[in-house]
Amino acid sequence: MGAGRQVLADGATKIYVVLLAGIFCLFVALGYVMTFLSEGWWYIGWAGLSALASGVFAVGYAHAGFRRIIWMMVLMLPLQFLVLGSISHLANKYARPMTAADF
Repeated sequence: MGAGRQVLADGATKIYVVLLAGIFCLFVALGYVMTFLSEGWWYIGWAGLSALASGVFAVGYAHAGFRRIIWMMVLMLPLQFLVLGSISHLANKYARPMTAADF
């Protein structure tokens, strides 16, 4: 009986990991789209970092929601604003000025 439960647990874990990987990929793609459609100019590296952060936070929110860890969601919200705000600030600080070649 114990071996059957272990197989079921391994299968459920694999499904859970695949689900979280799908959520990560979806929100990374949405992060890229939202970055490139924003009114500011973002270079690929900064847009990629912002999109990866969006994907990581989406996985965190999904995990917290599936496991009903409300305190994790509450802590992640200001952390997400801080991380994405820091990325935006650094992107504006260290990006080179646009030239005619950028258009």
